[in-house]
Amino acid sequence: MRKIRYNLLEDDSSVKDVIELVVSQGPKDEPVHILDLDDVVAKHQNWRRKLPRVDPFYAVKCRILHMHAFPSIPCVSRQREWASPRRRLSKDVRKDQLRHNHRNHGCFCTWSVTPCRRLQRVVRKDQQRDLASPRSSTTRQIFPLKSNVRVIAEPGTYYVASAVTLIANVQSKRIVRTPQGTVRELMYYLNDGLFGSFDWLNPRKYPPQVIPGNRQLVRSRELFSTTLWGPTCDSTDLILSGMAMEELQIGDFLVFDDMGAYGTVLATSFNGFAKPKVMVYISRRSWEQLELEKRNRRTKRKEH
Repeated sequence: MRKIRYNLLEDDSSVKDVIELVVSQGPKDEPVHILDLDDVVAKHQNWRRKLPRVDPFYAVKCRILHMHAFPSIPCVSRQREWASPRRRLSKDVRKDQLRHNHRNHGCFCTWSVTPCRRLQRVVRKDQQRDLASPRSSTTRQIFPLKSNVRVIAEPGTYYVASAVTLIANVQSKRIVRTPQGTVRELMYYLNDGLFGSFDWLNPRKYPPQVIPGNRQLVRSRELFSTTLWGPTCDSTDLILSGMAMEELQIGDFLVFDDMGAYGTVLATSFNGFAKPKVMVYISRRSWEQLELEKRNRRTKRKEH
């Protein structure tokens, strides 16, 4: 496994300061992912506070949890039995007790699917509210402790989506004009694209923040139909088209939020272009908290 370099943020610094630092260094050939581990720590604490009966698991796509923050959270993979709840439950439950509801996200129950459906309605509401309402009492009601049911969830996107910010920059530009000479469309080519961070993301839902590369340049506020392309020259390397944006210049930076769930693991080196560079940041307070948890886990293993 590649060694990870952690950058400590002091109390008076933030990820916004890191973004400004990266921009101040000028355009780069490779895109940059800023990973804010404090965001992951906050999500984990919120999960434990609001859903203490539900043990979080996560898929391989969210392995940054294991690599950087919470190695104690199990990883769902082909090598682990938790990849198949049916196989896991079948060790302790008779086949005639096992029910599988395909339409409800592969939910498994030892007696019927009704309790699972009730719990799923609760979870969906909480997802919409970002776990705003405590649901531990509801979980206890549906699955009381005496039922000996272990409730698990796979909240990978919840944990990591907002933890990563992408910084890309405009490398080239094309102006498409009408026969009358007016601007019909502006096309920009970024140093990241569909084969990098954008395999899964719809940028229309997460419009980028524009940071000018040249802040002394006077800019027009006029909006143009805009298309963003990736760098590979492949006809499918299209990030978005038809979005109304102000005119950009070569060297400008586009900052995309919420890139943590799939923005790294689905990236490729297609046509020789580098994958995004990941820069990991964590506050000193969170670092000390994670180190304390590591020492506690080592102590428990030694005791056993």
